[in-house]
Amino acid sequence: MFALTLPGANAQTPAGPQTPVAPSAPAAAPAPPAPADELAGLWKAKRWFGPFARGPLVLRKMGTDYFADMAGRTVPVREERGALSFELPNGQGSFRGRLQAGGAIVGHWFPPNAVIQLSCYASPVRLKPDGPGRWSGVVVPFEDVFTLYLQASKRPDGSLGAFVRNPERDYGAWLA
Repeated sequence: MFALTLPGANAQTPAGPQTPVAPSAPAAAPAPPAPADELAGLWKAKRWFGPFARGPLVLRKMGTDYFADMAGRTVPVREERGALSFELPNGQGSFRGRLQAGGAIVGHWFPPNAVIQLSCYASPVRLKPDGPGRWSGVVVPFEDVFTLYLQASKRPDGSLGAFVRNPERDYGAWLA
């Protein structure tokens, strides 16, 4: 759901518990609709869908076991034939990588399927040695966003014309 805030629009909050109040004055008449001049201009609505798991990633080796610290969680890391992998709970994403000859761990972060793009885009991750049995880096996943721009213009006859544009998917080009 997208919301545009118009200049001069009154903010409304969700209704709380209902308390009967005796009327003290007649209700005010609703405000007239905004003139076309106030609506003319460039409007933007943006919605961010995630992914939420992002930021610092630390892998630690303790004895023969590996652990990953990311997004406020510590999870065990599997090691199979030189590959290191783990998943965050609740399908928040997963990592797969390998320890390289130079000491770094190189791999990819796999976020959940995107809401807008309807697929998963892997992000490269490089974890550098950060002490004995410790590697650190940053996970920067592809942003899943949807933006709409509305260009409203007053026409010579006084009516209002509008053009809609979405830069991520070029939806404006498909509207007739």
